[in-house]
Amino acid sequence: MSNYDCPLRFSKPPRLEALKSSIDTSNYFYKQGLFSPDGSCLLCSTSETSNSVHIFRLEGQESDQFSYYSGTDGTNDMDFEAPSLSPSARPTSTPTTIALSDTSSISVGESIYDSRWYPAMNMQDPATNCFITTSKDHPIHLWDVSSGSMRCSYSGYDHMDELESAICVSFNLSGSRIYAGSNRMIRCFDVSQPGRNYTSIPTCRTRRSVDGQRGLISCLSFNPDMSGTFAAGSYSCSVSVYVEDMQGAALELTQLGFAVTHMKWSPCGRYLWAGGRSCGDICCWDLRHTREMVGKVHRDLTSNQRVMFDLDPWGRYLATGTQKGDVLFFDTTTFELVHTLHGPCSKINESEGEKEFQEETDTIGQAPRCMNTVQFHPYCGLLMGIKGERVFAPCLDDDDDGGGGGDDDVSGKKRKRSKGGEISSDIYLWSLDKEQLHYPITTEIITAD
Repeated sequence: MSNYDCPLRFSKPPRLEALKSSIDTSNYFYKQGLFSPDGSCLLCSTSETSNSVHIFRLEGQESDQFSYYSGTDGTNDMDFEAPSLSPSARPTSTPTTIALSDTSSISVGESIYDSRWYPAMNMQDPATNCFITTSKDHPIHLWDVSSGSMRCSYSGYDHMDELESAICVSFNLSGSRIYAGSNRMIRCFDVSQPGRNYTSIPTCRTRRSVDGQRGLISCLSFNPDMSGTFAAGSYSCSVSVYVEDMQGAALELTQLGFAVTHMKWSPCGRYLWAGGRSCGDICCWDLRHTREMVGKVHRDLTSNQRVMFDLDPWGRYLATGTQKGDVLFFDTTTFELVHTLHGPCSKINESEGEKEFQEETDTIGQAPRCMNTVQFHPYCGLLMGIKGERVFAPCLDDDDDGGGGGDDDVSGKKRKRSKGGEISSDIYLWSLDKEQLHYPITTEIITAD
C-alpha cells in the first residue's frame, strides 16, 4: 500500500475508548470541541448557562495501538524518533487505554461564539500553549492553557467607535495573524500587537449594496496549501474566497440555499466543503470549476445549531454527526455512505477489568441529543464526538406543580409550565479500524560527483 493511501478501514465498527459525561439541570452542554494541533489536548466550549471553556488532557494516545505509523518492517524498533504527540514520547506496542482528564476550566463571561487553538501549539513549549475565544460583548481574548489567565485582547470597533464582537475567529497557518468575522467585515490582527490595531477587509461596501458578501460572517477556514487563501462563510447563504494582503474577494459562491455555519478544506487544497444550519446537505466545490457543485452528502439536521464535520488527514472520508446522535462516514470520492455509527451510549460501567457500555436513556424522556461535533485526531486513528443541544424539558399541568390556574390557549387547553430535568452532554473518543503505515527509511547514501 502506498504511503499516500488512507489507512482507515471500516471492516470493523469504531470502538468506544473513552467517555466524559456531564449531567446538569440548567441546559448546560458542550457545543464545540477541538483537538490541539499536537493532539495532546481537547478544547471544549460550553453553552450560555456556563460560558466557559474546558481543557482535557489525552492520556495513552501515544501507544502504537492508535498510531498510524510504525517501522518499515512492521515493528516499532526504529533507529529514529517517530513523530508523536509529544517529542519525548515514543510509540509502544503495549495495549493501552485512552483517558480524558479535566485539567482546567476558564470562565469567559458571556456566550461563546467561537474558539481556536494556536496553530503551533506544543505542550513541551509553554509559550505556544494558548488559544483564542470570542464571545458576546467581549473582544477576542488570548488565553494561557497552563495558568488559565488571559494573556492579551484584540478589540474591533464599528463606525460608531463601539466594541464589535467577532462572530468567528481563526489564526492563519503561520499563527502570525488573527482573522475575525463580523457583520460585513473581516478584521485582521497582528498577534504581536494586541489592542485595537487591525486591518479592515470589508466584504460589502454598504448595507444596501448588491455586490460583495452580505450578512454576518459566520465561519473562516484557511486553505492548507500555504497559498494564503481562506474561505469565509456567511449567514446570507454565500461563501467567498479571499487572499491575505489583498482587498476584496477572489471568488464568490452565492445563493447556496442555506446559512453557512462550517467549512472544511481538503488536505490538497482543491476542494471546499460547506454545511449550514437547518440543512442536511454538505456540499463540495472544486475551486478549479466553481460553477457547479462536485457533489454533496446528506445528514439528518433540522435545527439551527452549528454541527461541525471533519475530513480525515488524507481527505478520503468525511465524518459528520446528525440530529439523532448518529455519526455518518462518507467516501469523498463517490459521495456514498460507507458506515453509520448508531446512537452512541452515554453511560459506562467497568466490571472485571473490561469496559461495558449501556444503552442511552435520557432522564427527561427526550429524544437522543444532537452530535454537534465530530473531528479526527491529527496523528492517531481516533475520532472525537460531542453530543449536546439545548433541550426544552417536558411540561407539567398547573395542578401537578401546585400552581394556580394557567392561561388558556386558542384550543381551550391549559398552558403548561416547564419543569427542569437532568441534561446529559457527552464527549466520546473512538478508535478506528486501520492498516498501519510504515516509515520509508532510506539507507542509501547519495554523494555528489
